[in-house]
Amino acid sequence: MKPFEPAYSQEALAALLAAGATRRKLAARVIDRLCRFPERLGDCPIPGPDGRDNQVLLRDGLLLTYWIDDAAREVRIVNIEWTS
Repeated sequence: MKPFEPAYSQEALAALLAAGATRRKLAARVIDRLCRFPERLGDCPIPGPDGRDNQVLLRDGLLLTYWIDDAAREVRIVNIEWTS
């Protein structure tokens, strides 16, 4: 089965583009894994502004907020932050 595709909010894309090469590579690995295994949940859900639960995932200093759009086969990246 074809993996899901990432879809970025403007804020998430700006954070990704502003990051250095090492952080971009880390984010790409984490997001690629989410796209290949979208059924896995993040570390905790948080309510989004539209009432939908977003998943929050912390991996190696990357704090990623996202939700899975099954109908569009997309991982919707809402926010990207760096913890260190």
